[in-house]
Amino acid sequence: MKKWFVVFIVFAFAASLGYFSNQAVYAKDAPKIAEKKTKIMTTGPVAEKEEPKVVHKFKSIEDAQEFDKLFSDKQVSFIVIEGLHKYALQEQKNAEEIDKQIDEKFGFKMKQGKMYRLDRQKLEMLEVGDIPKQEASEQQAPEQQ
Repeated sequence: MKKWFVVFIVFAFAASLGYFSNQAVYAKDAPKIAEKKTKIMTTGPVAEKEEPKVVHKFKSIEDAQEFDKLFSDKQVSFIVIEGLHKYALQEQKNAEEIDKQIDEKFGFKMKQGKMYRLDRQKLEMLEVGDIPKQEASEQQAPEQQ
C-alpha cells in the first residue's frame, strides 16, 4: 500500500510539473505569453502536418483493449521514472551544495566511493572503506511471478 501511495505522489508531482510549466502562472506574465502565441501564429506559413502512419493493426477489440491497458501502464511507468529522475537530480544538487559547504568551512573533501564515520569523542573523521559495489543482478528488481 505504501509503495502505491509513493507512486501516486510521484505521479501527481510529475503531472503537476508538466501542467504548470505550460501555464501562465503569474498574471504579470500573461501578456507576454499571449504576445508570444500571437507572434507564433502569425509568422510565416505553417508546415502541413503529415498524417500519422499505421504501424500496427489489431485482430480484435479484445487485443486492442489488452494492448491499451499495457500501453497505459507503460506510460505511467515513464511518468514515474521521469519524476524520480527529477527528484534524484535535485538530491544530487543538494549533496553537491553540502559538499561545497563542508569544503569551504572545514577544508575537507569527501572522496566519491568512500565510506566515512565521525568519531565524536576524538573529534575525527575516519575513512572506513569503499562503498560496496552492487552486482548487476542485485541492481535489477526481482521478477514478479
